[in-house]
Parts: sequence; structure tokens; C-alpha cells
Amino acid sequence: MPLTYAAVTPARDEEENLRRLAACMTAQTVTPARWVIVENGSSDHTLGLARALAAEHDWIRVEQTRPGAAYDRTSPYMRAFHHGVDALGAAGDVVVKLDADVSFEPDFFARVLAAFEADADLGITSGTLFEEQGGAWREIILLGDHCWGPTRCYRRACLDVVLPLDDGIGYATIDETRARLAGFRTRTLIDVPFRHHRPEGAGEGG
Repeated sequence: MPLTYAAVTPARDEEENLRRLAACMTAQTVTPARWVIVENGSSDHTLGLARALAAEHDWIRVEQTRPGAAYDRTSPYMRAFHHGVDALGAAGDVVVKLDADVSFEPDFFARVLAAFEADADLGITSGTLFEEQGGAWREIILLGDHCWGPTRCYRRACLDVVLPLDDGIGYATIDETRARLAGFRTRTLIDVPFRHHRPEGAGEGG
């Protein structure tokens, strides 16, 4: 059976970005098993847009974080992600931590799934990040076996090992270390690009 994927997108005041991301998601050649958008205290129309998308597509689900939710030791962004993972249930052989401020081509997730199918030990991967600089989209190099956060993809068995994600800027190194200790490999797919519409590190994520 082909692998499936599900995505979680924490979203606070992401109306413009979410609209663009939704266009990418609905254009994918492989439709996600589920996409959970976790609205996280927006002051714009993020929640209304998310609900409209869910009404149009049965694989989109909208959640909201609330005070006292599980994992409340974490930041709002990470709490929203964990809430979304819980809402996924068993959906998706691959789970994607998908930021709202990215875009990509229609075959993006087909190529991600192909990488997981080709390497049974691959635990965490991502696309390769491009940001606009001087009017042109330029690749940002990530060294070693690290993976970008905005399109971070986890094999379900690996995600079970690394959860809950650490609530700090170093979470990416921590989950990769946990994954490798459990026998998984991690790497960025350098031939699978995505566009990051907010400079890396400029926002608080969500």
C-alpha cells in the first residue's frame, strides 16, 4: 500500500499565508489523508477562512487551542502543533509540521512520500528552503543531516519516539538526535524545493 500523509498547521493571524498554502494543498497530486489547521488566537479572519476551507474539503479539519489544553508547558505554537497531532488520530503514515507561510509545487508531497518509501529508515525529512532575496528566490543551505522546520515531515513511528517536541529554538536538533538514537535517518530533500515567504527566524511561528 502507498504511504499516506497528514499535516498540522498552527495558524495565528495567517489569513494571507493560509490562503496561499491552501491553494498549494488543494493542488497536490496526492491528497492528504487529513489536514488539521489549528487556529491559535487570531485577530484577523484566519478562523473564518479555515472553516470555509473545511466546509469545502472533507479532509480539512479546524481545531482551536484553549487554556488548559494538553502540553501547556509549551509555547502557543508548539501547543497548537501537539493539539493538531492529537486531532489527527491515526491519519497519515507521515505527519507534517507545516507552517502557514510556505508554498510549493503540486508534486511536493508525492516526492516526499517517495523518499520515505525508498528509505525505510528515513525518520525525519523536509524540502529544501528558498527565500526571496533581491527579487529572486535563492536556496538557503542547511548543513549536515538537518531538516527545515517549516515543512518538517515525520514517519509516524519516528514521531512517536520524538514527541513531545521541545519548546525551544533547539527543538529541531533535539528531535533529530532522538530519531537517530532510535535508529532513524534524517535529511533534507535537496531536490524538493519549497518557498518560505517569511525570513527564517523572523516570526515566532504561528
